[in-house]
Amino acid sequence: MSMGSIGRNLPRIKEVNRFLIRENIYRNGPVSRNDVANDLGLTLPTITTNISNMLNQGMLREIPVIQEKKMLGRHTMLVDFVPSSHFFLGVGIRDGICRAVLTDLRGNEVGSLTEECPGDGYETLLNFSVNISEKLLESCDVPVEKVSAAGLCVPAFRWDRKKSAMDFAVKLGFRGDVYIETTAVARAYGLSLFNYERIRNYPSFAYLFVNSFIACSILTDVGPHFGRVAGEGEIGHNIFNPDGPECEHGYKGCLEYYSGELSILNRAEKALVQKKAEVLDGLIRTNGKLTMDLVLEAEESGDRAVCEIIDEAIRYLGIAIHNMSNIIRPGCFVIESKLFANPENMEKLKKSCGDGIDLVFLDFDDMGGARGAAAVAVKGFLENA
Repeated sequence: MSMGSIGRNLPRIKEVNRFLIRENIYRNGPVSRNDVANDLGLTLPTITTNISNMLNQGMLREIPVIQEKKMLGRHTMLVDFVPSSHFFLGVGIRDGICRAVLTDLRGNEVGSLTEECPGDGYETLLNFSVNISEKLLESCDVPVEKVSAAGLCVPAFRWDRKKSAMDFAVKLGFRGDVYIETTAVARAYGLSLFNYERIRNYPSFAYLFVNSFIACSILTDVGPHFGRVAGEGEIGHNIFNPDGPECEHGYKGCLEYYSGELSILNRAEKALVQKKAEVLDGLIRTNGKLTMDLVLEAEESGDRAVCEIIDEAIRYLGIAIHNMSNIIRPGCFVIESKLFANPENMEKLKKSCGDGIDLVFLDFDDMGGARGAAAVAVKGFLENA
């Protein structure tokens, strides 16, 4: 929100102030009223009035300061959110799998559910998203009326945001707000709201998500705030070699061909057919199916063909990160990919990126999209409630 664009619109100023106060308490709670006032440059009466309203609504609670010596007069009271005061629904759709999660206000998981989608058309995915949401709410014994906001996380905007949000709400019988984001943006907000300690020291970050597709979102103004999206980067189809092989979507020599999971698996399968990946072949004979986990296990065991495929994937990721850093200079790059379950691969990527680029590695989380969607819903609720 830009104060400069609000001018003298007093109702809008009050609305912005309400969100800034909530955001500050969410970031710093338990926190004193004086600290919130000092951080935001607002008057103490403004802070007190807003906090009193949230206390009356049951959204906040007061926490007495523990003092070593007994003091005369009224003890200082800190305030913080009551996590269980609100519920948020997040639904993530990725690679034919639909995942749903119900969280409290602080992102603590109340329940989750994962099911395979029966198809990939809009109506099919929409109906399935509603169906899995209904099952989850029933299993958690939480009626839809108790959900404060919902979020949907999709790989790319094949869905119209406004129409899809309305369709989802109507089919679910939900009267709250529904927010829709791409996978990388939702996961970035999930990190900013629910796992802030990982990026506390950075004023901005680029979130690089590497799966069957590759995407990179950029969040700025992350310090005292939740962050603002500066890019929803579908970086996976950036061209690195115009004469190179095609990825699954027909782009020649793009990052997704060199570093995407689906491409890695396809090239590993080709190596198996050519009888070049003996270690991987033995693992598949035992386990019966080619997966990224087996590819990484074969890499750790020294399968030469597999190591070459992984090394190339990491080298191109490093080039992509280096190029982005030269253009946008984020505080750090947050990397989420199964490739870096092997610690040695982290060091390879750091070397490929070059000096002066901070990398933060996250464990790959299949539920991260759904949790990120819930985080987007929390952010929207605090901003608009």
